[in-house]
This record gives sequence, structure tokens and C-alpha cells, in this order.
Amino acid sequence: MMMLTECLAWMDSMGWVGWLMPLAVLLLIGLAATALARLMFFKGNAVKGNAIKGDRP
Repeated sequence: MMMLTECLAWMDSMGWVGWLMPLAVLLLIGLAATALARLMFFKGNAVKGNAIKGDRP
């Protein structure tokens, strides 16, 4: 298992791509977790809450 200093040195040796890849992976994991939580806890509420009064059903 890599230590933090080794990991940072390896990322720095790759240039800006080495810093972009971990951030992109963390962003994708966060978006997936948000989508899963929204699906589990707010199922069907998104459409009902955005209805305009007086609209046909």
C-alpha cells in the first residue's frame, strides 16, 4: 500500500493529469451516491413537486 508521500509524488510526476484523475473519480463517486440516495429516498416526488397549479393532470 502506498504511503501518502509516495502517492503525492507519483501524482506530481504525471503532471496536471495526475491531479485531475483522482478528482474526477471522486466527483463521479459523489454524483453516483447522490443519484442513488435521490432514487431511494425521493422516488416519485420530483414530478409532483414541480407541478403548476391549474395544470391538467
